[in-house]
Amino acid sequence: MDKIQIYLNSKRANKYINNQTSDCIFHLPAINVKKSKNITVTVLNAQIPSSYYNVNSTNDKLVYNVNGGTSLTVTLTHSNYNINTLKAHIVSLIGSNFTFTYSTSSNKLSIYNSTYSFEFEESSTCFELLGFSDQNHVSILRTLISDNVVNLFTVRNLQIASDNFILNNIDSYNPNNSNILASIPVNTIYNGIISYANIHDVYSEINNTRNLTNLHIKITDQDGNVIDLNNAHWSLTLLLTIK
Repeated sequence: MDKIQIYLNSKRANKYINNQTSDCIFHLPAINVKKSKNITVTVLNAQIPSSYYNVNSTNDKLVYNVNGGTSLTVTLTHSNYNINTLKAHIVSLIGSNFTFTYSTSSNKLSIYNSTYSFEFEESSTCFELLGFSDQNHVSILRTLISDNVVNLFTVRNLQIASDNFILNNIDSYNPNNSNILASIPVNTIYNGIISYANIHDVYSEINNTRNLTNLHIKITDQDGNVIDLNNAHWSLTLLLTIK
């Protein structure tokens, strides 16, 4: 039985996909892996900075209309927000006729327009932040109350994935032939370090390996979106076990 540890540091990656440090390719020496052998892969440990924003390219659009008029789209500035700073930022974009009121007891927003009726349209991507379900929401008496709770904790898990492996793991978001090596719960605040250690000796059997000399590693959220680490770097250790 052979064990090979692969130490990866994104600062030393050979290529960044779309200039993201969370989506990169490493050029590695050739690893002799025979198809007849049983192979497993393990993420032994990982250190990832929580440098991403809770408002990013996946949830930064609010599409709305006022008094049945033309659809308008505003793009939220990518940053970390609490509910008070998020309310103020949206009002600065859509106009002072709107008032956002947050209830701490219900964790919901009430949105009021002093002059006209309005509608938040389902093509918006920020509804989870504001506590709305994915459908059109039409004001009643110029007021909208979110039908879900506000959720600013938009990244709940970080997933380590690699297109170089086809695994038996099952992901409910993409259940067939998952390429996720590990799912790491986010348990630290912004600007902290998410540290993961494989204390339960979890490993994945490899059905197929592709060219490991070009190892592609992605860090995504729980929905499979590549995380924007804002150019911060991460490190991890993989263990290949060849029987």
